[in-house]
Order: sequence, then structure tokens, then C-alpha cells
Amino acid sequence: DSVSFKLQPNGVFGSNYSKIHNGNYKILMDDLDLGNLQIDQGGVYSLIVARDPETNIHRSLTHTLTSPNSVHILWLLPQILVITIGEIMFSVTGLEFSYSQAPESMKSVLQAAWLLTTAFGNVIVILVAEAKAFDDRASEFFMFACLMLLDMAIFMFLAWRY
Repeated sequence: DSVSFKLQPNGVFGSNYSKIHNGNYKILMDDLDLGNLQIDQGGVYSLIVARDPETNIHRSLTHTLTSPNSVHILWLLPQILVITIGEIMFSVTGLEFSYSQAPESMKSVLQAAWLLTTAFGNVIVILVAEAKAFDDRASEFFMFACLMLLDMAIFMFLAWRY
């Protein structure tokens, strides 16, 4: 593959960000070899070609703005599968229970209340994320896990009393 930008030996030149496929690229200015550039999946790079004031020779500098991916995306599939199965089991049984136990005149109100609890849960997530109360995501997820345990205990109590 070849990617080219029109460089001007004298003066300053900039270009827009461009999508470049993975691989190893030679950096050439006219016929002068300025080095290599390794592009990896998911990385964002900034390439600077500048003249060294001491030697008057053009050099290339590469800055990594975003580190390349280190984990393959397929590792997300088991997590997505568990979340999907949990969502199906929880939502379907909750909606069915609220629909079957409600009086005829209240069925739509209970369906709306079920969806309102989902919206309220999303608001909690937004508030916690925007408050930035935790230093790392692991602590934030642990707090959500504790909230889920508390929620499960409340549901168990309500089920026992039903």
C-alpha cells in the first residue's frame, strides 16, 4: 500500500487525519528515506516531518495519540452473551409478572412503571459516571455490583412476603 501527502520542503504544511490501513510504511520526502512508520489496529498517530536546525536534515517524528488495541474484540462476545441472557431472563419475567398480576384497568400503568424503573436505573448510571466519584472503572463497577446485591435482597424480601 502507498499513502502520499504533498510535502513542501520549505515552510509548514499540515493535513487532515486520514485512515491508513495497518502495516509498515516508509516515510519518503522526494527520494529521501526518512524512516518507517508502523500502523497498528486502533492506534491514532501523528507524523511530523521537520528539518533538524543543527544538521539541516529532514527527520520524521511519530507520536502515538491513541495506543493500538491490545485485546481482540471477540473477547467481548462472552460478556455480551451473559448480559443479553440476563436481560432476557429479567425483563421477560418482570414484564410478565407485572402484566399477569395487575387488574385489567392497571395493566398499561404497570407496564409504564416497569419502563420507568429502567429509566431511573439509567439516570443512576449517568449520575455516577458524571460525578466521577471513583478513581478507576473497577471501583465504579464494584459499587454497581453492591447496588445489585442490595436490589436482589429487596426483591427476595418482597418475594418472600408475596
